[in-house]
Amino acid sequence: EVAALYEKATSGLLKNNLLLHFAFADYEESRMRMDECHKIYSDLLSNVPDPTLVYIQYMKFARRAEGVPAARAVFKKARDDAKTRYHVYIAGALMEYYTSKVLYTVRGGCVIKNTVYNSLAGCQVLWYLVVGVSLCFQAYNSALVR
Repeated sequence: EVAALYEKATSGLLKNNLLLHFAFADYEESRMRMDECHKIYSDLLSNVPDPTLVYIQYMKFARRAEGVPAARAVFKKARDDAKTRYHVYIAGALMEYYTSKVLYTVRGGCVIKNTVYNSLAGCQVLWYLVVGVSLCFQAYNSALVR
């Protein structure tokens, strides 16, 4: 079976191959085995020195399989991990930009799908996008200074 082949490959000599792990997770997702996918990503996060790409792929999987709130939870885990780099913020901001329908800001509020919200509580997605991009640029600028 294909799953046994993936399991053997990811536990043997190719255990550090990220693409093989991602292909294994995609295969399990196609079989609707979401618990196995979560296990693959969790195991991979504990074994890699730089988990940035793994968190980005994990966010994409969570959004596809369980929706935007699950992807936000993965982003929160990535943000709390000290080893992740600024690329996670860019991926999170882009995900929010393309999955939400925030059109533009209106003096202390925002418009989402032609509905005006007068408080920023009504448009947390816009705040998430702005904070994610600004943190990304701060990290990029601090990397240039070094």
